[in-house]
Amino acid sequence: MKAAILKKYGTPEQFHFAELDVPVIKEGEILVRNKASSVNPVDILVRQGKLKLLTGISSGQVIGSDFSGVVVASKSARFKEGDEVFGVLNATKGGAYAELLQANGQHAALKPSTLSHTEAAALPMVALTAWQGLVKDGKIQGGDKVLILGCTGGVGSVAVQIAKAFEAKVSGTCSKEHMEFAKSLGCDRILDYEKEKVPSDEKFDLIFDASGFFSISDYKDNLTSDAMFVSTRGGTDDASGIVKAAKGAIFDKRMRIVVEQPNSADLDKIRELVDSGQLKPVVAQTFLFENVAEAHHYMEKESVVGKVVIEIPDVGLTPKDQQAIQRIKTTKEPNYTRELVATGFIAGLRSMSAPVIARDMILNTTGGQLQSSRLRFLQSPAVSTVLKLLATTEMVADKLPSVPNRIKPLSLVVRAASGATSSAAVAKKTRHSTVAAAIVGGLAAIAATYAMYYVRTGVAKKTKLPDVVLGMMEDALVLAVGAALAQRTKGTT
Repeated sequence: MKAAILKKYGTPEQFHFAELDVPVIKEGEILVRNKASSVNPVDILVRQGKLKLLTGISSGQVIGSDFSGVVVASKSARFKEGDEVFGVLNATKGGAYAELLQANGQHAALKPSTLSHTEAAALPMVALTAWQGLVKDGKIQGGDKVLILGCTGGVGSVAVQIAKAFEAKVSGTCSKEHMEFAKSLGCDRILDYEKEKVPSDEKFDLIFDASGFFSISDYKDNLTSDAMFVSTRGGTDDASGIVKAAKGAIFDKRMRIVVEQPNSADLDKIRELVDSGQLKPVVAQTFLFENVAEAHHYMEKESVVGKVVIEIPDVGLTPKDQQAIQRIKTTKEPNYTRELVATGFIAGLRSMSAPVIARDMILNTTGGQLQSSRLRFLQSPAVSTVLKLLATTEMVADKLPSVPNRIKPLSLVVRAASGATSSAAVAKKTRHSTVAAAIVGGLAAIAATYAMYYVRTGVAKKTKLPDVVLGMMEDALVLAVGAALAQRTKGTT
């Protein structure tokens, strides 16, 4: 597949084109034939190398976050092959400046039917930022009096339309040359920020700083008692701005800095607004894929109204790419439900072993047995720590009885929690429902607890074996089950 790659951080001239392998999608992901992307301010920062702490220092990166295209392979229950989708990738990881991209199914939605791919690619990041800033952080209500600072940029132009969808009375700030455009968006009142200031005695129910140049201290007098000040950056362009933003965010509960969180639910809301005619993307300029460097130059040099979009022509994929896509489609999926049951069952069996030292050994050894499978919950330090704490709690609760007369309630709860935690960890890794997985894993752990209880008490009564031998037998059984599961799931990663 063709992709625009950065030779190194720096100017737009660092982009060059190369053929890359088709991305291999995992469970919960989709492979998209990308039709269009866009240029966001964060994409500029990534290209310039100003986010190296997040993006790394290596060269050969494919950047870009917004996308709109067609699903060519899916391992997500939300989408099927042929679906037209739009969405956003993690900007610091990128990947949208390419003919094919892999995306988390939870970070995409069906494309608005009334938009072309070029128009749809202008929306995801700016629309999510505006929606989450106004609705989730700003708590906008119908009829609110709202001030939008920077109302004609990528985020601001969408924010005005969303606020109007809530029937808010919107005031906006912009330059003189953009005032007519602001009026066309729906602003009830427009201020030329170069000549006019918002009167200090005028109050608003919500102030949304789409420009990112301000902090709450700049507009504190303009907020009603329960109003919110929400900014995209909080005026953090210099050291003094960072200090002001930090003070506002920490010491004033009425200030929020919106951090765009990709999720399909919000993208669905945005699609509904578009299809109902309440939201229209604003495309300032369109560039062909081969001119991605020019697109970045334009974004940096011009006072852009709306979004800069990059069209990726559908010139046909190479035979190699088509074969790779076919392999992805025909790859046999593992039995996910069986894995969850097995994960919970192993957790339940492991928690039956009495000595804490034996439990640690089982955590390590069984984890090694499962390295080749998709049951890798034991690799997570956080999950491993939780399981060890649960095992210790169980040990204290049961006081290490040789042959318990009954399964004590607290012990059973702890074992169920062990199974639920393990299965939920698997679900999170494979992007499935953690709640459903926790229920399945917890029930499996309870089943394992009773199974091992009856086996152990039966063997103890018939053989009178000492507790240490019974513990070793349990450990061996757990390892055997782990090895068998690892062998059965090998190759299905």
